[in-house]
Amino acid sequence: VAVVADVHTDLNTMTVLEEGVGYPLNIYVITETNGQLYVTRGGMFSYYEFTQPMDNRLTDEAWQAMQTGDSPQTLPVWAESFFDPLQDISNTEPQHVNPYYRPYTGIDEGDLLPEAYQLHQNYPNPFNPTTTIEISLPARGMVILTVYDILGREVETILEQRMDAGTYAIQWNANSLPTGIYFIRLVSGDFSQIRKSLLLK
Repeated sequence: VAVVADVHTDLNTMTVLEEGVGYPLNIYVITETNGQLYVTRGGMFSYYEFTQPMDNRLTDEAWQAMQTGDSPQTLPVWAESFFDPLQDISNTEPQHVNPYYRPYTGIDEGDLLPEAYQLHQNYPNPFNPTTTIEISLPARGMVILTVYDILGREVETILEQRMDAGTYAIQWNANSLPTGIYFIRLVSGDFSQIRKSLLLK
């Protein structure tokens, strides 16, 4: 169900910043690796962020009507679409690796690929027990995503496989680990980066 929330009210300008989430959708991504097809399915929502006068702040019902009415109003500035990690996600791989989807218009497909390797900060952080780790890969290659504890001991290998260039969101479930600080390390070729995460149970 579409919902909207007031996230900031500015009394100087008498405006309110609102964030709206659209209706849930399913997106399917099919990739081919070594002649084998892999299908990933994930939930996706539209996300909107806009400002308007305080007197016109929306209710959830009004927000739904804006998207489904017979004469829909002009939708607010559209920010992005994103996967919902709570939706049912299935993958032929043992890991839940979901290609991160961003819609673009008027841009060549080659321009959509990341320009550099990057291990983004996991979210949420702190987390319990599941978090999402986003990685950006500018080229195809072997990717290893490993978790270490505060003493530097390897506690889990989340991912170890060849991957195409792109941006991916990986779900990590740390249900078997105790509360504490953990370090997530991404290695691909000569690139290596570490992020700190906090598991709170």
